[in-house]
Amino acid sequence: MTPQQFVEKWSRVDQPERALSQEHFLDLCRLLGQPTPTEHDATGAEYAFEKGVLVTDGASKGARGDHGYADVWWKGKFGWEYKRKGKYRDLSEAYRQLLRYREALENPPLLIVSDIARTEIHTNFTGPTKQVHAIPLAEMTQPAALDLFRRAFTDPESFKPQMTAEKVTQDVAAEIGQLARTLLAEQLFAEMKDDGEFGRRSGSLLQWRAVRRRESIDLKYSDMRGSCLTFL
Repeated sequence: MTPQQFVEKWSRVDQPERALSQEHFLDLCRLLGQPTPTEHDATGAEYAFEKGVLVTDGASKGARGDHGYADVWWKGKFGWEYKRKGKYRDLSEAYRQLLRYREALENPPLLIVSDIARTEIHTNFTGPTKQVHAIPLAEMTQPAALDLFRRAFTDPESFKPQMTAEKVTQDVAAEIGQLARTLLAEQLFAEMKDDGEFGRRSGSLLQWRAVRRRESIDLKYSDMRGSCLTFL
């Protein structure tokens, strides 16, 4: 199957989620040259459709009970949840469902949700800031979109953000501190200029700089003289 054939086929489809989710995933595997759950793991122990999970509350909105099912799961790679195309305004319900499943799915690095018209890859790493990669169906003919899907199968760790939430906070705090120091310096400059202190203080500053410059020159001259005497 070519990317164009994939997009053409799935652009026309409008059927319930359960009737289409597995066929869509199988087509995606063929498109990417990746194994299907049965090809890779005939037992379903680490790669399976309809992976049963235990949850602490309703698996989906309005649901009750302590059992649920992830549409696709590959141990150490991803949990994948489908919703019917056009039924929901966005994929937040599918993502909320996976959040309830993730511990039972052994916290895979990626949580992927799709309504066929759009797929989102959510990172699920501990520490780094979360990232979301959205891929519309229409862009599935683009190499960059296909690469995102392929990495989800072959190298999910490549999605790990380099910057942690703590580092982001530190950087923001540093920027705010620098801005505060700049504003304070500008305020002091204005006050010194207004109250007549600017001339006196700036003159002292210039005098101090001149002294330091002369000391530096004297030191260099002394070093040079000492070197010449040593040479002689």
